[in-house]
Amino acid sequence: MVLVSRQKGTRRPPKVEREAYLAQYTRRKTARVVARADRFRDPEAKPRPWRAVGFATLMLMFAYFSAIGAVFAFDAGETSNAWAGVATALAIAPLSLVVLGKMSRAPTPIKTGLVVAPAAISGFVLFAGLTRDPASALVLSFGVAGALTLRSDPELHSVWRRIGTVGFFLLATFLLRLFAPDAAATIAPLFAYTASFLTDMVTEREARKGQEPRAKNA
Repeated sequence: MVLVSRQKGTRRPPKVEREAYLAQYTRRKTARVVARADRFRDPEAKPRPWRAVGFATLMLMFAYFSAIGAVFAFDAGETSNAWAGVATALAIAPLSLVVLGKMSRAPTPIKTGLVVAPAAISGFVLFAGLTRDPASALVLSFGVAGALTLRSDPELHSVWRRIGTVGFFLLATFLLRLFAPDAAATIAPLFAYTASFLTDMVTEREARKGQEPRAKNA
């Protein structure tokens, strides 16, 4: 706040008035920051699963292509680049599950991610080693992990139904690999977490349609 004097120039407002203005501005800013933090931490706040799935899928894609690059580097004898790719994949893949749970506001995202991630990585390595099909291995292992990690309403969503959708995308990836292996390897990371998201969308739509006749009868 600036007061105009009769003399040339301006003079600063009184100290008490200036401090009151600054304190009021600081309180408003602090309240906004706290409100945003509360909305992010509150598990009862309205989740945005599409954002969680989007960010987690981007991270999973980066980890997946790092692992694929490591395989080619090993074949070419570039061991240093290969181990760098392995380290990158091992670091980002578990983090994608934590981000999936955190951004969807699951109750215990870090704990769930730390439990599910090792099983997902082990399943990916085992399945890819047995079938020589890393695309299908990714959809299966991280698709099931995503179904367990993404926030769900026990009264509405079904983890088993999510896993069933993962199985559908697994079959689609396997069939696509038979005719277009490069395309299957490229788009496989898009299926893992998206399967659970699409399942929840269909489940919620069916629940809303079931409530409409009840509302009309009432």
